Amino acid sequence: MSARSGAFGLPAIFLFALSPERIHTRARRFEDNMTTTLYLIRGLPGSGKSTVAYEMMVSDTTADAFFIDRDGVYRFDPSKLKAAHAWCLQETTRHISEGRTTVVHNTFTQRWEMEPYIQLAERAGARLVVVSVFDGGLTDEELAERNSHGVPVEAIARMRERFEHDWRK
Repeated sequence: MSARSGAFGLPAIFLFALSPERIHTRARRFEDNMTTTLYLIRGLPGSGKSTVAYEMMVSDTTADAFFIDRDGVYRFDPSKLKAAHAWCLQETTRHISEGRTTVVHNTFTQRWEMEPYIQLAERAGARLVVVSVFDGGLTDEELAERNSHGVPVEAIARMRERFEHDWRK
């Protein structure tokens, strides 16, 4: 182990001698030199999008969060879906403008659904990474059993039909 093996390029022994405020300042400076990244995780309901997002341990948002009430209960209302997606984009915009790497996990079956996020990343100079988990190797029936929001097999089948694997076109 070299003398400069500590965090932020400081010798490990000196890092511990710094006050919490100085450590935070150095960590912030280190973060500021990193590129803000916007991750879009796309896939069918039950495919593991949320699991991947939560394991990344960065700011995350999803349209589904719009439907969680004060008691933590998910109450989907299809008449509010447009508002949910607008809210998700607004939250993502706020996170990115604060320089926070962010992950958005929605179905994003077609490019037009991702387009506002793609444009956001371009405007903000953020790196864009799109992760497609598609169906996680599962059948529609297995996805219906696994998804946490009760999306029926028929709806999953329709999403599978319209899923654009090559979203860059």
